[in-house]
Amino acid sequence: MNKQKTLRHVLVASLIVLTLACGCLALAESGLMTSAPETTTATSGTSAVDFATQFAAMEAEKGPMIRWSLEDKASLQALMDAAGMASEGVIYGLPGEDDIPVEEAERIATETVKSTYGLTDEDLTRFVPCFIFNIFDAENPVYQVTFELEDMTEAQLEGYTVCINARTGEVTETYSAETDAVG
Repeated sequence: MNKQKTLRHVLVASLIVLTLACGCLALAESGLMTSAPETTTATSGTSAVDFATQFAAMEAEKGPMIRWSLEDKASLQALMDAAGMASEGVIYGLPGEDDIPVEEAERIATETVKSTYGLTDEDLTRFVPCFIFNIFDAENPVYQVTFELEDMTEAQLEGYTVCINARTGEVTETYSAETDAVG
């Protein structure tokens, strides 16, 4: 999968989650949505409204979703699954015994960003590493490590992402917000 397609999948998945959560919550609060939408699963009884409420509470408690722990993102995925919400290119999961540890993924990503983009340890102090463990392809899970600016009030024109095969530790993609525009 090419860089633009991978980034697009992650962005689309994040936007779907945010849009559904915000839209359903707004409808529920306004009283326009009083029953579960068609995405309610027969076995779980979880509706998009329930999902939106839980997502809003999680984001209020934990901050922006991109900065959540892998465990929190996996919990979000469970909520999405229970509400019958399909994922586009990203399924949040947790590493298993066959996968490299998250600390190793961070080390690989840090070294890759430094060598690919010429960053120093000092440069990286402005960034926070954010992790996704994507199990969309269960046989080839991927760590996506995104270095996001610490100060989210700055324009997000800087940022670096490294995708790593979770089984082998091989870097499969790298891209930067400022040099690899998604079109």
